Order: sequence, then structure tokens, then C-alpha cells
Amino acid sequence: MRCIKHHITLIAAFFVVMLVVVGCNDMRTPIPDYPVLLDINLAADATEVVPVLGYKCFITPRKVNEYLGYGGILVYHTVNVEGCPYVAFDLSCPHEANPNIRLRICDDGTAVCDSCGSVYMLLDGTGFATAGPTRHKLRRYNVAQLGYDLFIRR
Repeated sequence: MRCIKHHITLIAAFFVVMLVVVGCNDMRTPIPDYPVLLDINLAADATEVVPVLGYKCFITPRKVNEYLGYGGILVYHTVNVEGCPYVAFDLSCPHEANPNIRLRICDDGTAVCDSCGSVYMLLDGTGFATAGPTRHKLRRYNVAQLGYDLFIRR
């Protein structure tokens, strides 16, 4: 009987902890779901992305049926050596959630929102906030690489 009470107490404690963790660390982004469909060739469309820490911002569609998310797409070459080293983020600051307030990319592997002062980590590909008032990470999009071609989707 004592063993059953102990297990019930542990299970109850687990659920309480899970509710607190999920409730306090809500990682959903305020950036709305907009279509993303961007195909780029690194040799022809985005040579500036090829070196590590290289990046390119896509704000205006270049062709019909190209969709660039909420505030545009940042394609960034991380220091990640496993899998695809390229990541794609929405250019809108999650704290501002305004498609016209875009991030400024810095040489130190971060992106900064000049409106609210939030700083986001790009170097490792996470998009986590490192400073400022935001509680959200950057909205990340899926990147698949085939040779010199990158396929970016939501």
C-alpha cells in the first residue's frame, strides 16, 4: 500500500512539473504561419551564403510561386558540421511580430532587432534569444540541401 502511494505521489509530482515547464517556457512563436517556398542555387543565386557565417536575406519574391514567409527569409551558414549547415529563419522579430520590422544581421553570428533590442543567436543555428525583452526564438524554416541547391519550406 505504501509503495502505491509513493508511485501516485511521484506521478502527480511529474505532471505538476510538466505543467509548470510547458506553461512557463512556451516556445510557440508569435510569427504567423505564412507560406514558405524558396529554392536557391548557392553557386548562382546566393554565393554570399557559401562561406561559414555567410548569409543572404530574401525579402521580395524573385519569381511567381515563391513565398517568403511573414517578413522575408534569412538564409544563414552556421558552424554546424553535422547534417546541413544552412538554416533559414523568418526575418521578422518575434517580439515585435511585425513584417516591416526586420532583423539586422551582425558579423558576430547574431541578429539584432533595432526596434526592441532583442538579440538572437545565428552562429549555432538555434535562433535563441540571448538578450532583450523577447521570450521567443526566431521562427525557423526547414532547409534541405541537394548539392548546391537549397530547398526551404515551412
